[in-house]
Amino acid sequence: GETMIVTTIDKKLEGIDVVRCGNGKVDLKKLMGMLSKRGIKKLLVEGGETVIWKFLKNGLVDEVMIYIAPVIIGGTASPTMAGGEGAKSIEDVIHLKFVEMKRLGEGVLLRYS
Repeated sequence: GETMIVTTIDKKLEGIDVVRCGNGKVDLKKLMGMLSKRGIKKLLVEGGETVIWKFLKNGLVDEVMIYIAPVIIGGTASPTMAGGEGAKSIEDVIHLKFVEMKRLGEGVLLRYS
């Protein structure tokens, strides 16, 4: 398929569609509108905790899949699924609806919508 890079700076890369969207930070709502106009209906976001939080906070997520591996990393500085500023009050908490659980290899895959 086609490769696209979304950034906040003007850049040209041979053979890659580079899209400028935002100033300083990628404007996710604008990005989703741009992708929709291009006919893109599905987007897999496999980002870090800050990117995941921004998508969730902006209501841009239809489904969340969580894989629990049979390993323990530990430590107070271990990354979480959704970082960023987090919910500031109970009204800001993001609620998910359980859809499915299945075994995947030695781990478990949870699906929410």
